[in-house]
Amino acid sequence: MKYKGDYWPSYLADPEEYTWHPLEYCATLLDKYHYATFSHPEHSLTSPITEDESERGENLDALVEGVKSIQSVRENVVSLRPVMVRLIRLV
Repeated sequence: MKYKGDYWPSYLADPEEYTWHPLEYCATLLDKYHYATFSHPEHSLTSPITEDESERGENLDALVEGVKSIQSVRENVVSLRPVMVRLIRLV
């Protein structure tokens, strides 16, 4: 993303709130953190999450229990389906 500094004005989108922030503000966070969020710097991470940390994470099924997504809309009838979580391990 450093090439964005060649253009002015430059803004980056926050990955959590999708708000725009000046590159001058973001650059220091990007240099300091592996994952940087500009709206909430306290959420930034200094290193990637390890496999052990991800296995200790929250139960994703419990997080999406009762959540539904729209499957279709036909003639003013909305069909819903439950949200399902499937984890894919990238190598």
